Amino acid sequence: MKKSLIPLGIFIVLLIFLGVGLPRDPRVIPSPLIGKPAPLFTAPRLQAVDQQFAPKDMLGKVWLFNT
Repeated sequence: MKKSLIPLGIFIVLLIFLGVGLPRDPRVIPSPLIGKPAPLFTAPRLQAVDQQFAPKDMLGKVWLFNT
């Protein structure tokens, strides 16, 4: 009997987290990294391993850097 209540408990906890988190505006707490320069790095390109990629290659373009 008690084992059958575990999924119900997990579902209720999930509903509480979603009920609290979904209405929040993500712009209220801005990321501290917005407007900061990207870290300096070089990495091989996926299509051409002999070529390097660096942040200077993306100057003036909008891009996403996932750290």
